[in-house]
Amino acid sequence: MQKKVKKKKLNLFKVFIFLLILCLIGLSIYFYCNTNTKNIIIKGNSYYSDDEIIELAELEDYPKFITVNSFRIEKNIKHENLIKNVDVNKKFGFIVEINITEKKVLYQRK
Repeated sequence: MQKKVKKKKLNLFKVFIFLLILCLIGLSIYFYCNTNTKNIIIKGNSYYSDDEIIELAELEDYPKFITVNSFRIEKNIKHENLIKNVDVNKKFGFIVEINITEKKVLYQRK
């Protein structure tokens, strides 16, 4: 005796849900990769203006958020004489936060 082989039917609803989830994941990755930096927050600077810090960090034109490299920004800003330490954080909402610790000036000759 031979067993009857049942032919499985393709469940269209499950395939549709799978394709929908796949499209949502793809669109969210596309959105994340193509979104520019929204805000640049600079804290702890008194000797340098915000514009000078943004120029040193090379963030003038608000680049794509995914291409912002924290280590490169820290390296570029630390080369200045009056800056002791720099901490760069990328936050949710496409925000770049730069925390600066400046050296203390004891005497300034004019």
